[in-house]
Order: sequence, then structure tokens, then C-alpha cells
Amino acid sequence: MKRLHFRFERQAGWPQRVLIAAVTVFLLASQVWAQSQTHHTIRVVDSVTGRGVPLVQLKAEGNTFFTDSNGIVALDHQALINRDQAFEFASYGYTSIAQTLSTQLGNQSQISIVRNNRAERLYRSTGANIYAASVAVGQSTPINEPISNANIMGQDSVQWAVYNNRIHWFWGDSLYENGGGLGGNYWTSGATSELPANGGLVPSQGVDYTYYEDELGQTRPMFPLYKSSGRPVWVDGAFTADDNSGRERLLVHFMHVDSFLPQFKLREQGLAVFSDAAEAFVKLEDYGVAPVEQWGTGPPITPKGHSFRHSTGGVDYIYFGENYPNIRVRDNWDDIRDIATWEAFTPLRENSRYNAANPPLELDNEGKPVYGWKKNTDPLGTEIFEEMVTNGHLSRAAAPVGLIDHETNSPVRLHRSSVSWNDYRQKWVMIGNQSFGNGSFLGEVWYAEAPTPEGPWKNAIKIATHADPTGELGGSYSFYNPTQLPFFDEQGGRYIHFQGTYSSQLFDSAPNTPDYEYNQIAYRLDLATLPQLAANVPAADFNADGLVDRFDLATWLASFGTDAQGDANDNGITDGTDFLLLQLDYGRDLSVALQTAAYLAVPEPSTSALMLITTAATIASRVVAR
Repeated sequence: MKRLHFRFERQAGWPQRVLIAAVTVFLLASQVWAQSQTHHTIRVVDSVTGRGVPLVQLKAEGNTFFTDSNGIVALDHQALINRDQAFEFASYGYTSIAQTLSTQLGNQSQISIVRNNRAERLYRSTGANIYAASVAVGQSTPINEPISNANIMGQDSVQWAVYNNRIHWFWGDSLYENGGGLGGNYWTSGATSELPANGGLVPSQGVDYTYYEDELGQTRPMFPLYKSSGRPVWVDGAFTADDNSGRERLLVHFMHVDSFLPQFKLREQGLAVFSDAAEAFVKLEDYGVAPVEQWGTGPPITPKGHSFRHSTGGVDYIYFGENYPNIRVRDNWDDIRDIATWEAFTPLRENSRYNAANPPLELDNEGKPVYGWKKNTDPLGTEIFEEMVTNGHLSRAAAPVGLIDHETNSPVRLHRSSVSWNDYRQKWVMIGNQSFGNGSFLGEVWYAEAPTPEGPWKNAIKIATHADPTGELGGSYSFYNPTQLPFFDEQGGRYIHFQGTYSSQLFDSAPNTPDYEYNQIAYRLDLATLPQLAANVPAADFNADGLVDRFDLATWLASFGTDAQGDANDNGITDGTDFLLLQLDYGRDLSVALQTAAYLAVPEPSTSALMLITTAATIASRVVAR
């Protein structure tokens, strides 16, 4: 052995490196083998995809275990190993089974379970011990911190924005694993991760968070000036915009909360901007103080929920919505800072406030509500909508919102949602959860789609449940404040990703799930498995803004004979046939008559529209002749 060592040192460097690498691999393999000998590894996989399934409950002889994000349980319970042992397997959205396993130390058992959910559960993205069982048996993990990260035990609802070409994440209350003063960070936590295109993990594998940490290595407040108050600060409506100097800025709506539930009240709210130097938020605009449960007090419009961008009528907007998209502002720094310029989608009269007994509806000549974008007015959200339907002021069938179960035609009361444009479906798609769903308080998750951000948001299909109809899991769970992650879309939007807060606190009947409680769980949905739920955007609406207008005509003209940007019939070229389709659709406005089925009809072009079309036809003929 000494001669061998001497010979490698005397020769070129590569054999020595090979030997070192071989020894390293041997030592690692030995370590993995040694770890595996102290456990029996049970891996539970999805019967269709073969992926490990997180959050599967195993029961045996009065003992309960849960799979980690690889779908693994590291079994070392002395009474259950080295024997033929019966187990019961159960999980929300999966068919329960019973199986007897031979639990020999050092061996592995693999169990397939049938998924009933349309969405596939991928992993838990926050909290401690995400891959604890995998580490215990020497299995590889995709993230750098599989056991503990920034001293976090649990994290509430997430907001995100792509800022400076990185994903920025912000959570509500974060609970510490150990110590930390009040036991957590209640002033918003933050982290960053890389986009998949820039070296980040494949979204189906996980998210590698780099948290903003304090000197103790634990997540620190994003609103440090409020920490001394002892009162929480929560954020929503995260978005980016360029300021007047052209610099990209990251903004959120913040709420300084006077007290926790059930006496929840606002102490302060406003718009905050991220300071790159301080790596924290500072207040930019003050929106005033008002108890949120009192309609008619405080500003009617604030950036709530999740944001997305959309251009309509040649104007760029940033949209927001806690449930239905119902708030927007021009993508302009001065408008963003002036809350008076923001608009609400609503049937109420402009400059009016909602009154439950006598809502100030704007009515047309036929006495029908006029839905549209209006300033200084309460937006049409679930609470106002459902109350006006119950009191007979609005018709659910005629309104542009009001989800209906695609399979049973039963109303779905939307709690919170996230909306994004999807290239694969060529529609706006929504992931939302239901209030008081069938079997759980906030645990039923739905998918819906619409041709415009304004709707019609009607047909919906359930994609995940957290109900426990048989009682095998000890009760139902909630999965609230879901958010889509469009930067994780795969295969042109066929696969979309979302995550939400998994919790039973205050809401449902199940006991806390160890490690998983009060954390974010990620899902993936294959849109190819879902039926069509909404009408498509007209073929000639080339910018997908719900309007077939002069901007689409300009696109067709600019693209004629050269590329597919004005291609309405999907034959790969912009030509005269596309112009005929544009002429048929010209003047169609999906955002005006959303409360009826009239948006499916094709209106006659106006005189000005005909002039534009005639001009376009003349230009096109000259191009062809030339």
C-alpha cells in the first residue's frame, strides 16, 4: 500500500485525483450503507408518476409516522422492525390502503398509492425536517438545507415577485424551531432563490431558499422598525415597477396589525418599497387606518392579494385580486403612488361605497348592473358579491364572477385565489380555495379559467382536497391562500405549479401534523388532464386583452406575410385569411358584456372600425401586388 501511494505521488496528478475521488465515493457509500442498516426504509410513491408522496400517514400498532418530501419513512421503532408488520397508509386526496411489510433493518419497502386529486403533491417547501427521514437513511435530497433553515419551524402564507432577475419570497408569521424572543418572526420573513433558467432547481424538485437572516442565523424581520411594537406586520400584493428614473423597484402592500384574531384590526397600512441597501422594506405611502370589517371606512382600493400584468386597449396595467381580479393600476410610477388613480372592477357607481342594505349599483337603461373599472369604489370581491346575491341585488348567473362546480353545478364560494395567463390553455387560469367546502373549512382547491381577467369566472373543477371523509386521518385540514408560480410553468404552461398554507389551527378538526403544520406545500397540475371550462379568446385577439381592436389590426398589418404574430388560424403565416377572421371579430369586447352570454356573439363593426378595416385591406392588397 505504501508503494502504491508513493507511485501515485510520483506520477501525473490525474491518477491521484482519481484515487481520491474513488476513496471519497467509497466513504460516502459506506456512510450511506451504515445509515441504512439502522433503519428499515419505507418509500411511498404515486402510482402514476412514481414520485415519492409527502404527507402520507402510516399507522401500525398505535404508532403514527408521516413520509417526508421524498415520500420516505425511516423506521427504527424497535417493536415494529425485523418482523412482518401490518401498516395502514392514508393521505389527503389519495386512496387509503393496508399492507403488510417485512421490516428488516437495512432493507427497503416501496408502496404505491392511488391519487384521487387531479393535482400532484410534490414537497413541503418551508419549515424544519423537510427531508429528515431521507437524511436518516442516507438518501439524496435536492435542497441544500434539508433539515433546518434559518431556524424556521413554520411559515404562513407566501407572496413572491421576480425582482433583479431573482425570485423574492415573503411570508407572514414565521415560527422558530428554538428560542428567538417571541418564538418567531411576526414582521414578515424574506428569502431569495434562483429562477430555473438561471441555475435554480427544477421546480418539481424543490426550492432552495436563501433567507434574510439575523446575526443568530435565523430569519429576520423585513419590517425591522415595527419589531419593537410587538404587533405583526403582514404583506400582500407584491409587485415590481420601474420608478421615474427607470430603476426597477419591489413593492408590497403592508398591514400593521393591532391585534391577532378574532379581534383583528388594522393599526396602519400602506405601500412599502424594498431597500436593496438595508435588505428590508420602508414605507412609501400611507393608506390610513381603518378597521377592515367596517365597509365605507379607509381607502376602498388597496393592492390586495396576488398581482399580475396585463395590457388592454394599448395600456399596461398591474392587476390584483384576493379572490377575483378586481383591482388595477396603470403601470406608471406616478399612478402607482397615487391611490386615487387606482381602479376597482365593480357594479357599484364610481365614487360610491358599498352598503349592504342598499348597495349603490350603477344600472343601464334596462335596469341591469353595469360592471366596469371605476375609481374610488369598493371592488367586487367574494364577500360583497355573495352578500348581494343573497340579498337579491345581483344575479349569480348574470354576474361575471361566481364559480360553479363544473360537475355538479353547485356554487363554490371562493376564498382566496391566484390568477395568471397560461399559454398552453390560451386563457387566464385561476387556482383558488373554497370557504366552507365539502369536508374542510378551507382545504378544497379549485381550478378555473376565463378569456379575460374580468371573467366570466364560472366553471370550476376541484383539483385537490384536504377533507377526511372516512376519519382515517383524524380530521380535515385547511390549505389556504394558494398562489400560482408562473415562473415554474413547464412545457409551455401545460404543467403549472402552486403552493399554499397547510394548517389546522383555528379552522379544522385534525390534530397538528408533525413538521407539516403551518407550512407551505407545493403541488403540480397537468392542464392536459382537464376539460375546457371557458370560451377561448377570439382568434384575432392577438394581444389577448379581451378586445379585437385597432391594436390587433396593427399587429396584423405589421406581420403580414412575414411571421405568425397576426396568425389567427394557426397555419404559421399572417395572410389574408387571418384578415377575414379579424374582420369578423372586430369590435368584440369581452370586458363590456361579461354579465351575459352575449360575449359569444359577434357585433357589427362600427363606421370607424369599417374605415380602419378598409384601409388595412387596401394596404394589404398593395403589399401583395408589390
